[in-house]
Amino acid sequence: VNDSFAVLNNKSFAGWEARKRQDFHKAIEYYNKTIECNPNYFKAYFNRGFAYDRIGDVNKAISDYTRAL
Repeated sequence: VNDSFAVLNNKSFAGWEARKRQDFHKAIEYYNKTIECNPNYFKAYFNRGFAYDRIGDVNKAISDYTRAL
């Protein structure tokens, strides 16, 4: 298994778990790390956009949703 792929999956999963707990700031941190590992991983942008939306940062949410497309 590729180490960077494992890190990507772990950070993405941790972001999802934080999102489920409604800890959106922590979710954003994990999705930031996921994006650092793979800037082309559209799901991380979508999920981070959702988290930004939930904390009221609409401009960042729109930016991430647009990037996810």
